[in-house]
Amino acid sequence: MNILKGLSFTTLIKSVENGIEFLLNTINYLTLYFCKTTLFTKLHHMSEHNNLVNKLNLKAHPEGGYYKEVFRSSESISKAALPERFSGARNYITSIYFLLEKDYFSAFHRIQSDELWYFHRGADLNIHVIMEDGTYKCYELGAERDLQCCIPALSWFAAETKGNYSLVSCAVAPGFDFSDFELAEKSKLSIIYPQHQQLIDQFCRK
Repeated sequence: MNILKGLSFTTLIKSVENGIEFLLNTINYLTLYFCKTTLFTKLHHMSEHNNLVNKLNLKAHPEGGYYKEVFRSSESISKAALPERFSGARNYITSIYFLLEKDYFSAFHRIQSDELWYFHRGADLNIHVIMEDGTYKCYELGAERDLQCCIPALSWFAAETKGNYSLVSCAVAPGFDFSDFELAEKSKLSIIYPQHQQLIDQFCRK
């Protein structure tokens, strides 16, 4: 109070104005800093995932996401030795790179073989699985979560990244053939598994 008494009204007002200006400048600086940091992070992740798409020569997959086949065994299993659901001979095993990005999920689909997923890099991801008997399971993969999982043959499954992108490998045995691939139709899958209507609505495109 003694200090304030020694100040003229004009000086006091000027000091208050300077204090307000300093506060506003600080707020503007912090806002700009956090905006730039957030933008840089987003651009970095976008750039990283685009680089991976180009570096690995990935292409769009019918279910969503991007993929490239990296291995197909030279030997095969004859049709006679396979379950009746297979339309022909199949390679022992196949493997692909598979990349999911934000807002571009892998829609519900199923194949005739077991499929193993191996996490590589990027954000965590969830794989939503509806077993043949209607049981639901969510596999959570990530650097601090499980690093791999197996999707049983004939299960319906969909996947989503929890960040900007996730890169995995998928191995299929007996080997993958697009004739074994079935993309789910929302109306038909809902009739079979009405208890999972919300999940089906969220992860079906047709």
